[in-house]
Amino acid sequence: MRWPCPNRLHMIERAAAFVAQAEHTRGRIMIPSLVASEFLVRYEEPDRVAALAKLQSRFFVAPADAKAAWLAARMF
Repeated sequence: MRWPCPNRLHMIERAAAFVAQAEHTRGRIMIPSLVASEFLVRYEEPDRVAALAKLQSRFFVAPADAKAAWLAARMF
């Protein structure tokens, strides 16, 4: 597991609060499929199915499209 840079720890806290709020209100958080693929890269092939299932149990993984690509590019 990689540890975040110290100057980004506040982002983890904000994300955790956002996920907790969505769970409390039964909201769904959308993750572009490009982001999901970046998440899955760290898993070995046999473990990817379980990792994707866990990801999809908590989030909506949207299909890749032009808008998703544009949004993912903005993240980098």
